[in-house]
Amino acid sequence: MKRSASAVLVILAVALVTPIAFGQVSVPNLVNFQGRLLNSLGSPVADGSYGVTFRLFNTPAGGTLVWAETSLVNTSSGVFTHQLGADNPFSVTLFQDYDSLFLEIVVGGETITPRTRLTSAPYTRLAGGIEVPSNYFDPETLSIATNQFHAHSIKTFGSDGQEQFRVWGDGWGEIYLYDQSVTNDRTIVLSATGNSGGQLSLNQEDGTSGMFLRGGTTLVGATLTMRDLDGITTVSFDADGIGNSAALLPTSSVSAVEMYDEPGIAHSFDFGNVSLTTTTTAYDTVSITAPGSGYVLVTAHGYFQIVHTNGTRDLGRAYLSDIAGDPDFDNFTIFAYDTNLPTGAGNIYQPIAITKVTSVSAGNHTYYLNADKTTGASVELARTHLTAMFFPTNYGTVENTIASKTGYEQLTSGAIPESGIQTAQVGFITVEEHQAEMEKELAAMRAELEARIQKLEKHFNPTGPSQGVDQ
Repeated sequence: MKRSASAVLVILAVALVTPIAFGQVSVPNLVNFQGRLLNSLGSPVADGSYGVTFRLFNTPAGGTLVWAETSLVNTSSGVFTHQLGADNPFSVTLFQDYDSLFLEIVVGGETITPRTRLTSAPYTRLAGGIEVPSNYFDPETLSIATNQFHAHSIKTFGSDGQEQFRVWGDGWGEIYLYDQSVTNDRTIVLSATGNSGGQLSLNQEDGTSGMFLRGGTTLVGATLTMRDLDGITTVSFDADGIGNSAALLPTSSVSAVEMYDEPGIAHSFDFGNVSLTTTTTAYDTVSITAPGSGYVLVTAHGYFQIVHTNGTRDLGRAYLSDIAGDPDFDNFTIFAYDTNLPTGAGNIYQPIAITKVTSVSAGNHTYYLNADKTTGASVELARTHLTAMFFPTNYGTVENTIASKTGYEQLTSGAIPESGIQTAQVGFITVEEHQAEMEKELAAMRAELEARIQKLEKHFNPTGPSQGVDQ
């Protein structure tokens, strides 16, 4: 019975019946094959037995016939299954002698083309070319040894003859992987070690150490070490480490994204002078973005500059607030120059310093340096610095606003009563006046000392003369 090439569906599946298994007595030389026989109309042939010849060649066309067998196959709806090698066993070295084999089928005297290449499944019985020197082969256990390396090892080799893969160990297991370079460098090593936990080495392309991971033990924790192209350790992690010793990273390798909620700072500086008015006004501002909940510490410093005239009371105030123009009397400073003081020969400078602490949520926060003066005063605000710092964590109690203490007047409005202000009493004297004051004080001290000496003499020598005090 003849069948055209289009009337036969060739290989549907090729699979190894039994994969390689260490410890078995032998590996079956059988390869499963399934096909379907169709007639010239494309319909399945009648159920029954049909003679089929199977052939293996070393090339897709022509080439050398390396194996063949003819068998009767039983069909069901045209489908049949056959184990290649059942009627004519494969030679022991067939799949080792040829990198590729192509299956040709003959039905009813007609050859089905094209040939079908066997997939890698039949070749798994070779385990990719396990190195098994004949003088060390033990068919009972398939324990493999070699005098070229070490007992109990398995190696695979590439088409270039270089080692690719090695599993070995007579005490603990290790796996080596090699690259395809001329020097055949070992780039991956996985070791179970004797009793110190698993280890993985990922080496550079020349086989030198690149990354080393140690799983650790119940006594010593895991570690990870990474080296740069010069072999210098630039990254390391130690699970048992404390503080800076726990992690090593390259300089400037951590960005703001990784830090996220680390402390941060914002700062503004105004180097000019502004004249204050009686209206509380914002003269400087600073904004900071908090990545999460935490605290903002705001500080302000600069100085008041006053040109005093006798008869005028000069008073300046500065405040820190999150509202522009707000006279926040919980976070402020004040300086006054008394009206009775003489007109100054020049400017009077008074440093200012204010601190404000507040809890915040994530987002942008703006703070203002507000200031004002009393009517008729000549006060300027100069060279102000405004700094905001974010802290994610507190290590103690944080009071956002300190309440006024008992015995002090709580200031809750923009006006400050005159009686509540202690003014600066400043005077000027000449050198001569200063010398006269010193001589006066010295004379008083001498008189007091002489009186004390006379009193002591009367106590110890009531009748003796006084010797006086050496002037």
